[in-house]
Amino acid sequence: MGHEASCLREFDQNFSYKSFLKIILYKIGCFEFLIRFVKFGITNKRRRFYMFYRDDYQIMNVFTKSDFEKMMSSTDVFMTGSDQIWNTLFRFNPFYFLSFARDCKRIAYASSVGSERINDTFTDDIREYLLAFDHIGVREKTAVTILSELTGRKDILQVLDPTFLLTSVDWEEVTENASFTQSLPKHYMLCYLIGNNTNYKDYVRDIKYKMGIDNIIIVPSDENPDFFCEDCLIYRDAGPLEFVWLIQHANLVCTDSFHASALSINHSIPFVELMRFRKEDNNSQNSRIYDLLEHYNLKNRIYDTTSECWMEPIDFNVVQEILNIDRNHSIDFLINAIEN
Repeated sequence: MGHEASCLREFDQNFSYKSFLKIILYKIGCFEFLIRFVKFGITNKRRRFYMFYRDDYQIMNVFTKSDFEKMMSSTDVFMTGSDQIWNTLFRFNPFYFLSFARDCKRIAYASSVGSERINDTFTDDIREYLLAFDHIGVREKTAVTILSELTGRKDILQVLDPTFLLTSVDWEEVTENASFTQSLPKHYMLCYLIGNNTNYKDYVRDIKYKMGIDNIIIVPSDENPDFFCEDCLIYRDAGPLEFVWLIQHANLVCTDSFHASALSINHSIPFVELMRFRKEDNNSQNSRIYDLLEHYNLKNRIYDTTSECWMEPIDFNVVQEILNIDRNHSIDFLINAIEN
């Protein structure tokens, strides 16, 4: 859109001794070294994440009060968003509510609550922070209701997850430099499963058998690194580019991940949804999956041992019509929030 954008690395708003230590490491050239090897690690997968992070983002560091004042004087808009940053059942961090932004314009784009409630302990603080926002767009339909009731605001809107703002053609340009350390089968089912559920292996076998797919590629998640099935290819070296590429070229995606599901929908790739959390789990994050599937009339994609509705073909022409309307709406929201 022609705006200069930087990604603000989280900083200590009290500028304690840790900030002083960071600036010393930065000045002597060790800070990025620590980011590279401590934050990202040394595996091929982590190296690819670091290279993507280093090459594709303009990072802003704030170490001192002087850095902070310089940032404040040069910034027109602060924007926060996306995956589970407002999931206060998991963690409450005022930084992700832009608590430091003073009188600058504050925008939330697709900020995700990730659950069906907020942590009662922080209700008053969250209300105060949210009322300071000029525009609020959230990812889940349920979040619109939760935050509207909390704040009394009538202007909170649901917008697309940022991954949907790029079309499938845009994503193909992003992934054209993906590279692989193993040879891959031409036809395959991709499995990316976050939950460590004991039934997952049986479900994957059943899906493979009923769909008649011979080859399975498993991309292990950080949360479930040891998941495997017999006669499957375990691919551990996928960075961001390779992960999206594998979804783009799959015959079927089997996942319990919101973003693997969203990318499958965006690329018109058939997928089967496994539920990561039990319905009775108070910390369940299933609501964001339900919202996504219901919106695109795809709730039948949820795997069910008593039904085979999840095997039915998807009319992606209908899905893409809805998505195009949503994309235009979300881009309009973004433009209006930034410029007005």
